[in-house]
Amino acid sequence: MKHRNASAFTLIELLVVIAIIAILAAILFPVFAQAKLAAKKTVDLSNLKQLGLASLMYSSDYDDTAMSVPYAGSWSTSCPGCGAATQTTNHGGTLPLAGLTMGLWWTDRLMPYVKSKGIFANAVNADTLYNDVGYQIPGLDYADSLTFINDKLANTAIPANLLAETYRVTYTYNEFLSHADNNPLTPGAASMTNIPQPADTVMMGPNDNWFSRSSCHTNGSTTSVDYDWDISVSGDGYEIFGAPTAASLAAGNGGFNQGANFAFTDGHAKYAKFVVGGENGYDPATGFGHTAFSGFFPGAKTNPQFTGSTAPGSGVTQANECPLNYVISTDANQFEF
Repeated sequence: MKHRNASAFTLIELLVVIAIIAILAAILFPVFAQAKLAAKKTVDLSNLKQLGLASLMYSSDYDDTAMSVPYAGSWSTSCPGCGAATQTTNHGGTLPLAGLTMGLWWTDRLMPYVKSKGIFANAVNADTLYNDVGYQIPGLDYADSLTFINDKLANTAIPANLLAETYRVTYTYNEFLSHADNNPLTPGAASMTNIPQPADTVMMGPNDNWFSRSSCHTNGSTTSVDYDWDISVSGDGYEIFGAPTAASLAAGNGGFNQGANFAFTDGHAKYAKFVVGGENGYDPATGFGHTAFSGFFPGAKTNPQFTGSTAPGSGVTQANECPLNYVISTDANQFEF
């Protein structure tokens, strides 16, 4: 009578166990990854909820006015009438703009109400941020911000002590509230008490830029349009995190499962999915000549039910930005609540 080879049998059993483990790992690892992502999404939602409530506290201390973050720089429309003395060749020019001083970014203005640098960043967003030279760097004073920006523009090593004081910011304010694109010589901000639909109006959301961008879309009405939070792949920093190219965005990449969290002006925060491209042929990219409007968030209204007009005296509608049967403003100054 022959005896079986015990060592060979054990080896076969071991191979079977390894194969089973490999199969289970292939099944469970994606589940674990999704669970980890869901946890980070929840933390992100909590961050925005806390920031939104802190912003409301800030506004209550400033006559119910949204944060004013005047921009000490110039571009094509933000400083009409400033004159040559207050113009630079572009936003990477000499700092500060003549006659103006860079001010604190909104996160440093809100810091006394938050007291935590970590809450201003989404842990999933690893994109390169766009730091506009019209504002101080988060965490730095005016002089150190000048050093930081000039070193960055010159591709010179930024001092370690300055790097240690800065912090990452991956959210930004709704520009229709902060009026950040106003003429910097006459800064201002929206009145929080005059917002007609606070539960539908975004206060802040995800952005790799220090500004927000919106485009208008139909809402079933014949007298108004909705402005929605936009996505860009133009390299200007308006991208949704994780989708830096048009192809990546079109493939369904970016954000938390093709969406992101937003804080609203009534104090709540919620998740919204994005839509790739323009809506019903009203894609404004043609008019702007770049891909600044590669997608939008229908659930994140920056100015819902807007019923405005063209800039005073212009008599011209922006057909590429809104449906032809709507008249809209050509300047953010006209969108004040």
